[in-house]
Order: sequence, then C-alpha cells, then structure tokens
Amino acid sequence: MSGVKMVTTLGTALVGLKLARALHEKGSKGGALERALFDRLRQVRPFGLGDWKVATANWARWAPAWPAARLRAAVKATLEADMALKGTRLADDAGVLTGLVLRLGKPAARPSREPMGAAR
Repeated sequence: MSGVKMVTTLGTALVGLKLARALHEKGSKGGALERALFDRLRQVRPFGLGDWKVATANWARWAPAWPAARLRAAVKATLEADMALKGTRLADDAGVLTGLVLRLGKPAARPSREPMGAAR
C-alpha cells in the first residue's frame, strides 16, 4: 500500500471521527450516534471506506476520547502529510508517514499552571 493510500484512508477515518465528535457534542450517544453516522454515510456514499457498520461503530466508540482541538490538529497534520507525499520532498513515504504518526501521537500541550516567568 502506498503512503498516499495510507494517508487518504487515515484522513477518511479522521473526518468520520470528526463528524462523530460533533454529533456526540450535540447529545447523540451509543446506538443513536451509530445510526446518525450510518445515515450520513448513506447520504454521501464515500468511496473506499469499507464496512460502514464497522466504521460507524468505531467512530461512535472513539468520539468521546478525541477532543475537537485534537481532531482539528490531526486532520491538519494528515493533510500536510498528503501534500508532502504528492510533492517534492526530502523524505520518502516511510519518513513522511513516520513524521505523521509522531505528530498524531504527541499529547496536546497543556497550559502551564505557573505564572509566566516563575522559577521552577
């Protein structure tokens, strides 16, 4: 599988997860969330997603664990990796994908509880 295909597949999953998170924040949970996601997939009929029931069940399960800000950052990083894979670059596919995985695995920055300039 090429790097572009991997990033495209990840991007599709992240967009679905982003939709699940938005519906979750509006109050959809459990089976209702899965049904709402499945209905959306029926409307847009995305290419190459695979088993829609499995995808919607996963997205519904993962939605509470992915804050909206983290999802935005993940989608942005995935888009940047896609552009890097399709453009001129110094790294090969493995290098671009490794960089993406490291960016996605990095915990979100937490605001400091100490005043700026405080000694540690």
